Amino acid sequence: MYTRSQELLLLILVTILVIFSYISVDKGIRLRSPLSLPKGATPRLFSLPQEDFRIDINTVDWRELDLLPGIGPVLAIRIIEYRETHGPFKQIEDLLTVKSITPRVFNKIKSYITIHP
Repeated sequence: MYTRSQELLLLILVTILVIFSYISVDKGIRLRSPLSLPKGATPRLFSLPQEDFRIDINTVDWRELDLLPGIGPVLAIRIIEYRETHGPFKQIEDLLTVKSITPRVFNKIKSYITIHP
């Protein structure tokens, strides 16, 4: 249907669109998460009672971690990399050993995380 050069051009254009969809230009150029929410917006999953919703920090990907309060895409990826390097977390407090997870950040997310046996 398309020539090889047309397919290549289409691939390049789609790649450029995807890259620019992750860039926010409101206050200079900065990367944003593909799942980031507008300021003041509350993710639907946080409207559930805390007892009903907890994510397993040993199985989630960075996109789910990014939804937690105080955790952005960089910190979410850092948590995943730490887990892949050091093995699964044994208790939720082990997150405090990840660079940039301070007690303040941990206190914001501890009611949303768990470790399933």
